[in-house]
Amino acid sequence: MSITTIRRLTSMGILLCILTAAWPSRADVCFLPTGECEQGNSAKKMAVKTCADYMKDGGYYTSEQENMRCTPAYIQGCNLFNCAPLTCEERGFNLESASNSASLPEGYSNSDWNCESCKLGGKTKWKCLPRPCENGYKTPSECIGTDTWVAATNATHKSGESKCGLCKNVDEMSCPNGTTEIIPSGCFICEHVYAIAGGAKNCYRCHDMLGYIRESEYSSKYNNSCYETRTKQAADGTTCYRPVEVSCGFDRYKKEEVINGKYFCSCVNNVYEFSADETSLQYSAAGGGDVINIISQRIGTEVEEWPYAMVSSSGFCQVSEALNKVIVRCDENPSDEVKSHTIKLEQTEEDGRKNYITINVTVEADKCEVGSLESACISRGCGYEENGHKSAAGQQCYDCNECRSGVRAAFKSMVKDGFDSFKSLFE
Repeated sequence: MSITTIRRLTSMGILLCILTAAWPSRADVCFLPTGECEQGNSAKKMAVKTCADYMKDGGYYTSEQENMRCTPAYIQGCNLFNCAPLTCEERGFNLESASNSASLPEGYSNSDWNCESCKLGGKTKWKCLPRPCENGYKTPSECIGTDTWVAATNATHKSGESKCGLCKNVDEMSCPNGTTEIIPSGCFICEHVYAIAGGAKNCYRCHDMLGYIRESEYSSKYNNSCYETRTKQAADGTTCYRPVEVSCGFDRYKKEEVINGKYFCSCVNNVYEFSADETSLQYSAAGGGDVINIISQRIGTEVEEWPYAMVSSSGFCQVSEALNKVIVRCDENPSDEVKSHTIKLEQTEEDGRKNYITINVTVEADKCEVGSLESACISRGCGYEENGHKSAAGQQCYDCNECRSGVRAAFKSMVKDGFDSFKSLFE
């Protein structure tokens, strides 16, 4: 071999080495004259990827997976599915918590709901399903046929939004006569007397709270000074009121009236009336008489007659009493002086206060319409003779004659007239 040929082969080998070093390791390119490259490529073509290799790489399964989205892989010789995880929303986690991932959504509780959380991408969402009723209880939708659903007071929880109770035949759930399952509203007292289905339904015997009324009725009628308040709670929780009458105290009475539909009551003092239809009687010298009507009453809740007494009666006349009447009889007054009589009546109120009526009676002095009385002629120093007339008191009247003249007679007459005038001032 010539030197030139050797140089050419050496240059080609160096070039092939440089290409081999620079070419990617995955390239099936080989130019070695020994044939080793061709043998390696043949071996690689014989190493085919198996189904297990795909499953080992991940994302491939022999069947569709729960909570994953799967599609056929279409790999020759392999019956595989390419699956990727479902999102939280796709798995039914659509509820969000109002505060943080540890809190259930608003309106959901562990007692009534079975709640699960799903966290994906740093966000937590919830899925809540109704918790089944326990201990044989059912929701209303679970009752079939003619059965009636009845709420159970001792059920431990609800099933989501639905209450838990019992499915019972209608006949089994009826309360006995005289009892009721519904507590009436208002002022009623109820006694628990019977339980059906272990407390699923309760029966009560109720009666009216005698004397008690609702607050609205009490306020409209009895919010006043004549009543005190008693309160009591009714079976349905209503506060009922009972008006209790109070005493108005000594010598007072209850004044009751309705104004614009509202009942008013107040304590008022009793009123006493004490009066006479005549308190001043005046008769001529002929005398006279009267029956005086007396009113003596106490006025309160009703008008009642009230006793009185005649505490004094003095003077010229005769006085007597009958029922609520004072009878006065005065005889003739034959004197030349005015006669009088005074009657005093007394009424005593219950607290001891006193009221009085004073009746004054006057009988005039006797006189003649024509002429003078005998005494008048004598006092003037005159003679006298009958003139055929009578005085007011029925005495004989005279004509005075042959009267003494002079100062003595005039002075005597003046003194007598003055004394009579002075005397009348005190009568």
